Amino acid sequence: MDLSARLQQFEDMVRDAKSMPLSSSALLNRDEVLELIQDMKDANTIWSVQIYPDTPIGSYTWYGASLDVAIDAAIAAMQPKEPS
Repeated sequence: MDLSARLQQFEDMVRDAKSMPLSSSALLNRDEVLELIQDMKDANTIWSVQIYPDTPIGSYTWYGASLDVAIDAAIAAMQPKEPS
């Protein structure tokens, strides 16, 4: 699995983690998180793309195992969302 896929898996894990009551903290499986971090270290390459779309104060950052993956993720995220 490439680095971009691992980062997505890590992001999904954090988003899906059980929330602590009345807090923004979450419970994560330590072994799973440490394994993902080690996989990312083993890949030894992380590219990032940072965009300031609306204001010089705020920014968005995307990561990927290659520059193309990071740019594709940024472009996809900046596309208007269809109303659901």
